Amino acid sequence: MDKSTARKIARSAVGDIGQRDEFGRWSAEGVKSPELFYTRVEDGGTTKHAPRSWIFPIENRGEDVGYINVSARQTERAVLGYGGSEAPQRKLTEAKRKTPASSKSLTGRFLYRGGVEFLVESTDVGAVDLRSGRPNRAGPVADIASLMPTEDGASSSDKDQEDDEDWSGSTDDEVSGVPNWTEQDGGGADETDIGTGRDSWDEWDGCIPVAASIVLGYHEGLDDTDDEDREALIDRLHIQMGTGEGDLCDICTYWKDIPPGIEDYSHGSNSYNANNVHSGFKGNVKSAISNDDPCMLNMENGPYTDKGEGHSVCVVGYREESCGTFCSNMYYKVYNTYATSPDLVTHGSWGDACVTEVTVQ
Repeated sequence: MDKSTARKIARSAVGDIGQRDEFGRWSAEGVKSPELFYTRVEDGGTTKHAPRSWIFPIENRGEDVGYINVSARQTERAVLGYGGSEAPQRKLTEAKRKTPASSKSLTGRFLYRGGVEFLVESTDVGAVDLRSGRPNRAGPVADIASLMPTEDGASSSDKDQEDDEDWSGSTDDEVSGVPNWTEQDGGGADETDIGTGRDSWDEWDGCIPVAASIVLGYHEGLDDTDDEDREALIDRLHIQMGTGEGDLCDICTYWKDIPPGIEDYSHGSNSYNANNVHSGFKGNVKSAISNDDPCMLNMENGPYTDKGEGHSVCVVGYREESCGTFCSNMYYKVYNTYATSPDLVTHGSWGDACVTEVTVQ
C-alpha cells in the first residue's frame, strides 16, 4: 500500500477513534507524516527489506497524543494497532541514549516485529528496541507471504482496505484498576535479595515475568506506587518460571513454564490457577475480561521474529470493530510491560500465540 492510501485510512480511522472519550484529543487533522517500517526477509542467502507498515504520529496542538499503525501490505487488516503513547520512531533519540549498543551502529531503518515491538536496525546487535533501548537479535523471516494473512487468507485491494474499516457497531469491555508498570530494578540475586536490585541475571527480568506480575498484582491489590512489592513479585516469577534457564536467551521464558510458575507463587494473599490456551482464544479473552480477570497474550514468530522469539503483554480489555459485511476486527487492549499508555493490537499480529488465563482459586 502506498503512503497516500495509508494516510487516507489513518485519517479516517483516527477521526472515528477520536469520538471515544479515551482518545478525545485525536482528530484526522492531527495525523502527521509517517515512517515506513520494514521486515527483513531471507531471499536466496541474502537479507532483503520488505515494506511492512506505515506508522503515523498523532498530534494535538504540537503535542504527541498517540500513533496509528497501518499495514503496508495487502494481505492483512489495514489497521494493525494504535495507542496513546508517542509514536515509536520518535523515541529514536532516547533509544540511542539508553542502548548499550553503539549509537553509530543504528542505521535509522525502522523494523516492526508485530504486536507492540518496534525496532531500529543495528549493524552490531541486529536491532534495538525503540521503547526500551535493549538489543534484539530480530532475525529475518523466511517467507513474508506467511505473515499476518487476513482471516480468510484472501488478499484485498487498497480500496477494500480503505472502505471496509467501518468502526461502527463496536463492542468492547475492559478490566478497571489493573496496574500498568514495568520493572525498575535489575532483578534479584537470590531469595534473600528479592526486590533489592542486586543482579544475578540480565538487567531486564523478561517480559513474561513482568506481564504475569501485572496480572497477579491486580489480584493482590497492588498499584503502580508499591515499588518494593512490585519488584519482589517480578523477581519471584522470574525464578519460578525458570526465566533465562533455557537455550533461547538470557531473558526468555518457555510458554509451558508460565502456568506452573504462576501457580507456584505463594507469597501473596491468593492462590492461583493458570492455563495456556493455544487456539480459539478470542472467546476465552472475552470471557476472562467479562469476569474481571486480566490475562496474558504471548506472541511468537511474528513479522520480525525467529521461532522462539517474541513478546508477552497483559490483556486488560478488547474491542471488536465492524470492517464490512461478515467481517470484524478484534483488538486486544494491552499493557505492554513498558509502563506507557496501553496499545490496541489486532488479532493475528504474530506467527504463533497463546493466551495464559489466570484465575484466583
